[in-house]
Amino acid sequence: MIRLSNNNLRRVLQVLGPSVFLLLLVSCQDGTQYQEGTAYADSLILVQIAPDSVTVLELLERDHEVQYTSSAMGAFVDMIDSVGGDEAYFWLYSVNSEMGQTAADKHILDPGDTVKWHYQLAP
Repeated sequence: MIRLSNNNLRRVLQVLGPSVFLLLLVSCQDGTQYQEGTAYADSLILVQIAPDSVTVLELLERDHEVQYTSSAMGAFVDMIDSVGGDEAYFWLYSVNSEMGQTAADKHILDPGDTVKWHYQLAP
């Protein structure tokens, strides 16, 4: 679980700043899922709307500092705006409430697609 105190929440919001379209912190004590199964208890979610046809990674890089690992399968996002780097957690994305099936640099978006980046505890 990710537990953020008010001070840590302020720090995350300062790092992510005004470029965040929507930031949701979900804190469900009973561990129930939220929002069509795409957000889990105590996960951090970053939401963006695609203005044109770009990859998921290109859209993310427009407004955020991104660190990722490249492999034969594509780009795996490790850190967004200094959030990440903990081996117990990872970033994954969904497009229009469907979890990504390819690497972020391989998935091409349509204008108006909603991309959510989820930072959550590894299973």
